Amino acid sequence: MPLISCPDCGREVSDAAPACPHCGRPFHVPAAAPAAAPKPVAGLVVAGVLGVLTTVWALGRDGASSPAMAETREMSNAVHMLGCTLLLIGAGMSVAGHRWGNRVVRATSWLMIVLVAMLVLVIRSALAERALAQGRELTQGFGWMVAMVLVVGLFPWLLYLYLFRKSRYP
Repeated sequence: MPLISCPDCGREVSDAAPACPHCGRPFHVPAAAPAAAPKPVAGLVVAGVLGVLTTVWALGRDGASSPAMAETREMSNAVHMLGCTLLLIGAGMSVAGHRWGNRVVRATSWLMIVLVAMLVLVIRSALAERALAQGRELTQGFGWMVAMVLVVGLFPWLLYLYLFRKSRYP
Protein backbone atom coordinates (compact mmCIF):
# COMPACT_ATOMS: atom_id res chain seq x y z
CA MET A 1 0.00 0.00 0.00
CA PRO A 2 1.99 3.00 -1.20
CA LEU A 3 1.43 6.42 0.26
CA ILE A 4 0.44 9.46 -1.78
CA SER A 5 0.26 13.08 -0.76
CA CYS A 6 -3.13 14.77 -0.51
CA PRO A 7 -3.45 17.61 -3.08
CA ASP A 8 -5.30 19.82 -0.55
CA CYS A 9 -3.45 19.42 2.77
CA GLY A 10 -0.20 17.84 1.52
CA ARG A 11 -0.10 15.05 4.12
CA GLU A 12 0.67 11.47 3.21
CA VAL A 13 -2.35 9.16 2.82
CA SER A 14 -2.80 5.57 1.65
CA ASP A 15 -3.66 5.28 -2.04
CA ALA A 16 -6.51 2.86 -1.14
CA ALA A 17 -8.26 5.44 1.06
CA PRO A 18 -11.49 6.82 -0.43
CA ALA A 19 -10.82 10.25 1.14
CA CYS A 20 -8.12 12.07 3.05
CA PRO A 21 -8.53 11.33 6.79
CA HIS A 22 -7.13 14.75 7.65
CA CYS A 23 -9.07 17.16 5.41
CA GLY A 24 -11.80 14.88 3.96
CA ARG A 25 -10.99 15.42 0.24
CA PRO A 26 -12.37 12.49 -1.82
CA PHE A 27 -9.80 10.68 -3.98
CA HIS A 28 -11.99 8.42 -6.08
CA VAL A 29 -14.82 9.73 -8.20
CA PRO A 30 -17.84 7.40 -8.02
CA ALA A 31 -18.26 5.44 -11.22
CA ALA A 32 -21.13 6.54 -13.41
CA ALA A 33 -23.95 4.11 -14.10
CA PRO A 34 -23.46 2.22 -17.37
CA ALA A 35 -25.28 3.79 -20.26
CA ALA A 36 -28.27 1.94 -21.63
CA ALA A 37 -27.77 0.26 -24.98
CA PRO A 38 -29.17 2.30 -27.84
CA LYS A 39 -32.40 1.08 -29.37
CA PRO A 40 -32.30 0.08 -33.02
CA VAL A 41 -34.23 3.15 -34.19
CA ALA A 42 -33.63 2.53 -37.89
CA GLY A 43 -34.69 -1.09 -37.50
CA LEU A 44 -37.80 -0.14 -35.58
CA VAL A 45 -38.90 2.38 -38.21
CA VAL A 46 -38.21 0.03 -41.13
CA ALA A 47 -39.84 -2.92 -39.34
CA GLY A 48 -42.91 -0.87 -38.47
CA VAL A 49 -43.42 0.59 -41.94
CA LEU A 50 -42.64 -2.55 -43.94
CA GLY A 51 -44.48 -4.79 -41.48
CA VAL A 52 -47.67 -2.77 -41.73
CA LEU A 53 -47.40 -2.37 -45.52
CA THR A 54 -46.82 -6.09 -46.04
CA THR A 55 -49.75 -6.92 -43.77
CA VAL A 56 -52.05 -4.58 -45.71
CA TRP A 57 -50.77 -6.05 -48.99
CA ALA A 58 -51.36 -9.64 -47.84
CA LEU A 59 -54.88 -8.85 -46.62
CA GLY A 60 -55.91 -6.98 -49.76
CA ARG A 61 -54.86 -9.43 -52.48
CA ASP A 62 -57.43 -10.58 -55.05
CA GLY A 63 -58.51 -14.15 -55.61
CA ALA A 64 -56.63 -16.32 -58.08
CA SER A 65 -57.90 -17.72 -61.34
CA SER A 66 -57.14 -21.40 -60.72
CA PRO A 67 -57.60 -23.50 -57.58
CA ALA A 68 -53.87 -24.25 -57.39
CA MET A 69 -53.05 -20.55 -57.55
CA ALA A 70 -55.76 -19.71 -54.97
CA GLU A 71 -54.29 -22.27 -52.58
CA THR A 72 -50.78 -20.95 -53.21
CA ARG A 73 -51.90 -17.37 -52.65
CA GLU A 74 -53.59 -18.32 -49.36
CA MET A 75 -50.38 -20.04 -48.26
CA SER A 76 -48.34 -17.00 -49.26
CA ASN A 77 -50.65 -14.67 -47.35
CA ALA A 78 -50.51 -16.89 -44.26
CA VAL A 79 -46.69 -16.97 -44.33
CA HIS A 80 -46.45 -13.20 -44.76
CA MET A 81 -49.03 -12.54 -42.03
CA LEU A 82 -47.18 -14.82 -39.61
CA GLY A 83 -43.86 -13.13 -40.33
CA CYS A 84 -45.23 -9.59 -40.11
CA THR A 85 -47.13 -10.31 -36.90
CA LEU A 86 -44.02 -11.72 -35.22
CA LEU A 87 -41.96 -8.85 -36.62
CA LEU A 88 -44.30 -6.21 -35.22
CA ILE A 89 -44.42 -8.00 -31.85
CA GLY A 90 -40.60 -8.09 -31.69
CA ALA A 91 -40.30 -4.46 -32.74
CA GLY A 92 -42.88 -3.46 -30.14
CA MET A 93 -40.99 -5.38 -27.47
CA SER A 94 -37.79 -3.63 -28.52
CA VAL A 95 -39.47 -0.21 -28.31
CA ALA A 96 -40.70 -1.09 -24.83
CA GLY A 97 -37.13 -1.91 -23.83
CA HIS A 98 -37.66 -5.63 -23.39
CA ARG A 99 -34.40 -7.52 -23.79
CA TRP A 100 -36.01 -10.22 -25.96
CA GLY A 101 -37.41 -7.82 -28.60
CA ASN A 102 -34.39 -7.90 -30.87
CA ARG A 103 -34.06 -11.66 -30.44
CA VAL A 104 -37.67 -12.14 -31.54
CA VAL A 105 -37.03 -10.08 -34.68
CA ARG A 106 -33.86 -12.02 -35.51
CA ALA A 107 -35.51 -15.41 -34.94
CA THR A 108 -38.48 -14.33 -37.07
CA SER A 109 -36.12 -13.17 -39.81
CA TRP A 110 -34.34 -16.54 -39.93
CA LEU A 111 -37.68 -18.36 -39.94
CA MET A 112 -39.02 -16.18 -42.74
CA ILE A 113 -35.90 -16.64 -44.87
CA VAL A 114 -36.50 -20.39 -44.81
CA LEU A 115 -40.27 -20.04 -45.35
CA VAL A 116 -39.92 -17.59 -48.26
CA ALA A 117 -37.44 -19.90 -49.98
CA MET A 118 -39.86 -22.82 -49.56
CA LEU A 119 -42.77 -20.65 -50.68
CA VAL A 120 -40.97 -19.74 -53.90
CA LEU A 121 -40.62 -23.45 -54.68
CA VAL A 122 -44.34 -24.00 -54.03
CA ILE A 123 -45.28 -21.02 -56.21
CA ARG A 124 -43.02 -22.30 -58.99
CA SER A 125 -44.68 -25.72 -58.93
CA ALA A 126 -48.16 -24.14 -58.90
CA LEU A 127 -47.29 -21.96 -61.89
CA ALA A 128 -45.82 -24.97 -63.71
CA GLU A 129 -49.03 -26.91 -63.02
CA ARG A 130 -51.11 -24.00 -64.28
CA ALA A 131 -49.03 -23.69 -67.46
CA LEU A 132 -49.30 -27.43 -68.04
CA ALA A 133 -53.09 -27.29 -67.61
CA GLN A 134 -53.25 -24.54 -70.23
CA GLY A 135 -51.20 -26.64 -72.63
CA ARG A 136 -48.08 -24.51 -72.64
CA GLU A 137 -44.63 -24.72 -71.13
CA LEU A 138 -42.96 -22.33 -68.77
CA THR A 139 -40.95 -19.71 -70.63
CA GLN A 140 -37.21 -19.46 -70.37
CA GLY A 141 -37.46 -16.11 -68.55
CA PHE A 142 -39.43 -17.77 -65.79
CA GLY A 143 -36.23 -18.63 -63.88
CA TRP A 144 -35.32 -14.95 -63.72
CA MET A 145 -38.79 -14.14 -62.43
CA VAL A 146 -38.45 -16.75 -59.66
CA ALA A 147 -35.00 -15.37 -58.79
CA MET A 148 -36.39 -11.83 -58.63
CA VAL A 149 -39.30 -12.91 -56.41
CA LEU A 150 -36.84 -14.75 -54.18
CA VAL A 151 -34.59 -11.69 -53.86
CA VAL A 152 -37.50 -9.31 -53.24
CA GLY A 153 -39.04 -11.72 -50.72
CA LEU A 154 -35.78 -12.24 -48.84
CA PHE A 155 -34.45 -8.67 -48.87
CA PRO A 156 -36.60 -7.28 -46.03
CA TRP A 157 -35.75 -10.20 -43.74
CA LEU A 158 -32.03 -9.89 -44.46
CA LEU A 159 -32.36 -6.17 -43.76
CA TYR A 160 -34.01 -6.90 -40.39
CA LEU A 161 -31.18 -9.29 -39.53
CA TYR A 162 -28.72 -6.49 -40.21
CA LEU A 163 -30.65 -3.75 -38.41
CA PHE A 164 -31.32 -5.87 -35.32
CA ARG A 165 -27.91 -7.56 -35.31
CA LYS A 166 -26.70 -9.06 -32.06
CA SER A 167 -23.32 -7.37 -32.02
CA ARG A 168 -24.78 -3.89 -31.74
CA TYR A 169 -28.07 -4.37 -29.91
CA PRO A 170 -28.42 -6.80 -27.03
